[in-house]
Amino acid sequence: MAAPIFFNVPEALDYLLKHGFVYTARVHSEKNHAERLRTIRKGSYYNFTTHGNVFVSFIRECNSYDIEEYVEHSGFDSLEEWRTTLTRIHGIIPTMDLLKAELVQKPNTKKE
Repeated sequence: MAAPIFFNVPEALDYLLKHGFVYTARVHSEKNHAERLRTIRKGSYYNFTTHGNVFVSFIRECNSYDIEEYVEHSGFDSLEEWRTTLTRIHGIIPTMDLLKAELVQKPNTKKE
């Protein structure tokens, strides 16, 4: 399995788990990790929780002004909310990779 994909923004993770897919913008090049099965993690690299698996597809390179058509399935209520979150996390960024993450396996929610 490829490197894990972190979802530390609740809007995106909640949307993914509820609807089975989400569009997400990533600053670091994800082209080499796209078209692969990846584990969903929330937290830091060494302190995380696992939330199932997703199949990640590279959609295209983008910037925070040309992703409006994907807002409906991003977990955010508006382009401005999505852009504000991206800027808060990454600062001003010229280009990003737009990915589609499709849920393959939900997390185990059974109590033992």
